[in-house]
Amino acid sequence: MSERKRLFLLISIMTAASLIVAGVTIVMLYRAAFSEERARLVESAQSQARLIEAIARFAEIHQKKWHPHVGVPSEATLSQVIEAHKHYLGFGKTGEFTLARREGDNIIFLLQHRHGDLGQSKPISFDSHLADPMRAALQGKSGTLIGHDYRGEPVLAAHEPLKDLNYGIVAKIDLAEVRAPFVRAGAIALGFMVLVVLAGAISFVRITKPVIKRLENYADELQKAHDKLEERVEKRTEELSRANTLLTQEITERKKTGEALKQSENELRRLSTKLLTAHAEESKRIGQELHDGLAQTLSAVKIWVENAIIELGHKNSVEAAKSLESVVPLTRGAVEEVRRISRNLRPSSLDDLGLLATISWSCREFRTLYPKIEMEEQIEIEEDHVPDSLKIVIYRVLQEALNNIAKHSRANIVHISLKGIGSMIEMIIDDNGEGFEMGYILSHQRVDRGLGITGMKERTELSGGSFLIESSKGVGTTVRASWTLT
Repeated sequence: MSERKRLFLLISIMTAASLIVAGVTIVMLYRAAFSEERARLVESAQSQARLIEAIARFAEIHQKKWHPHVGVPSEATLSQVIEAHKHYLGFGKTGEFTLARREGDNIIFLLQHRHGDLGQSKPISFDSHLADPMRAALQGKSGTLIGHDYRGEPVLAAHEPLKDLNYGIVAKIDLAEVRAPFVRAGAIALGFMVLVVLAGAISFVRITKPVIKRLENYADELQKAHDKLEERVEKRTEELSRANTLLTQEITERKKTGEALKQSENELRRLSTKLLTAHAEESKRIGQELHDGLAQTLSAVKIWVENAIIELGHKNSVEAAKSLESVVPLTRGAVEEVRRISRNLRPSSLDDLGLLATISWSCREFRTLYPKIEMEEQIEIEEDHVPDSLKIVIYRVLQEALNNIAKHSRANIVHISLKGIGSMIEMIIDDNGEGFEMGYILSHQRVDRGLGITGMKERTELSGGSFLIESSKGVGTTVRASWTLT
């Protein structure tokens, strides 16, 4: 902290302390003097009131005894009071007594000192803001208050009613006169305080300047010693840091060697596990492809053969022959399906004609196999918009959904929708069949029937899409599969 700031802080503290002490002292003295002045005014007003009442009683007794037919006793009393106060100069510079009565809505002053040349002042309205002490006296109240007198000046006043005469008497003094000594004392104290603060500040500077100088010298020496110590510590720290770096490098190299050995061991284990997993996944994929392709074709052959047997039972050889004739292309298709399975179970039409043509062909085949089921197609996507990796997935999900409809739903309307919505591909297959309870199906499917829904879900999710199936008894089934393209 600079010397100027220290001096300013010292002067501020001394000034604040002096102001507080002087202020508290003056306030306490003012309150004591104010209380004494209030008591003096009360005593004066009450003594004057009792004196006037005594004069009034004496005048009343004297008039009744010696002059029963002469005037009103109160007028004689008022004359005596006015005559007596002609030689009373009041108290202090502004202190005085006032005597008044109320006539209607006005206050009529009967006696004034100093400010009215002992004459009667003009009447004042009883409801005005002037003559607050006299108004209180004429209302029969006895006490003191701070208010405005008949001149409008703020005064400290004692008021007393003269009940026998219906008069009011007020002893008052201007507040300015009460406060004047304390204002002068405050000014004197302020001046004295300024002198004391200045003297104290000068003395403080003279006394503390050598001490501060010595302390600054000590601080400089201490700073130099601290700088030397910091330099030594910095050098030692640098040496330790180099040693620590070498040690860390050695530890790191050893860790890397150990991690490399552990990584090699883990890599060998991972490769072995991956080989086993790949074998299991390939077996699973082939089994799923057999279920989705060949099993469906054989199911259709089974249905047509059963139809032919039924027709033969009804001795309808023509219809039975038609059913058996329908089996031939299905059998041929089964052969082709086996060939496709041998070529990684990928439909050749996807490569030769594309996904949209393959879906149209599959729908025509479905209509041929199940003529009682009405099928609606809504294809709103371009062939180029579908990635090659998704074509087989979309086709297999559609194929499995149609197979489930034919085998289980007993539906007569099927709606297929394939749309491209922005960067998303969405396929929806819904029917108006019997539906099923999702909880029961997912919890109690047999192994030979569980590959349907599970296969569709796995195909969709493994290809980066989302799969949802909704169904309940009596309202049909809806299959949703969607993929977001990146």
